[in-house]
Amino acid sequence: MGYRVSTHHSLISGLPEHQWPQQSGVIIVDYSDLIENTANAYGRSWAITRRYAVALDNGCLIFRDTSTLDPEHLTPMAQTVPMSGERARPVPSRRRGRNDTTSTWTVVGAARMHARVPTRQIRAPHSDPVVLVHGLGVSSRYMLPILVLLAPRYRVFAPDLPGFGHSTKPPHTLSLAELAESLADWMSATGLDRAVLIGNSLGCQVITTFAQHHPHRLSRAVLVAPTFDPQTSSPWRDGLQLLLDAPRERPSETPMAIADYWRAGPRRIWATLTEALHSPVQTQLTHLNVPTLVVRGGRDPIVSQHWAQQVTDLLPDGALARIPDAPHAVNYSAAPELLRAITPFLDQQQQDTPTTPA
Repeated sequence: MGYRVSTHHSLISGLPEHQWPQQSGVIIVDYSDLIENTANAYGRSWAITRRYAVALDNGCLIFRDTSTLDPEHLTPMAQTVPMSGERARPVPSRRRGRNDTTSTWTVVGAARMHARVPTRQIRAPHSDPVVLVHGLGVSSRYMLPILVLLAPRYRVFAPDLPGFGHSTKPPHTLSLAELAESLADWMSATGLDRAVLIGNSLGCQVITTFAQHHPHRLSRAVLVAPTFDPQTSSPWRDGLQLLLDAPRERPSETPMAIADYWRAGPRRIWATLTEALHSPVQTQLTHLNVPTLVVRGGRDPIVSQHWAQQVTDLLPDGALARIPDAPHAVNYSAAPELLRAITPFLDQQQQDTPTTPA
């Protein structure tokens, strides 16, 4: 897979300025061992390979000697960039995961958003792409088990929301509305007009907020262990329940989560948690006007069966699935069981009739 270079200009000759691409925020493909920096210069985004800048414009690779770019705009970053020649060939990357996934970075406004995607995305013309939305403090890493299992059947993406994972850390903690808006902007920059959103924990609240502001861009939703029950939740109680959940997860989940928490920082996590506990989740659920599947693990100490049922009852078109013996992070510790629970629901997309909001 790659892009055919439809310009006679080579890396050595470069291109005159009037032939440079006019669109900024171009997504370029990610081979980290070849990419050293990116430049946001001349109103467009560039990836830097050794001496040359590379941009993608309507399927054409555009090259420019980096000596003509302002070095003050260069910041460390990895992206996905096909090499020159008749057809780009896959090149091994330090960012390629052990589960056959690749890291990508997308320019979203002034920020860079990181995402994990299958190294080989399938074509699924009869179903919307699937976007996985992570929970509080963690990143797309803990979505990898379900991403890998979904990849043979669906186009699937797992972004890191701003402030978390490898995405840009804004100077202030983003609200749930800002996180949802960042997700929408990332989808636009990635070329996803409409998607199925699958979230875990606080990611479910990002989805309900997203649906409130962008209802036409959501075709279906899966809420895995949705938080928070306003009748029983508090920061200290939820923290204790998180500790109770840890030994029920796969052994590799705890060190991974701790590393993500460290990267996000306690202030950002605390501020996000505080807002999430006071968000109008019950009202938002009543306005989630797409088919929605709620999934709860039978051994989840954070999300009770009572709250999972209440969430389902509040949804205009909701259904509830319970996975016995699964903990809170069903997507990580019980991914095969989650796949079996959600596949029939996702396959019903072909029966959906898109509606245009008033």
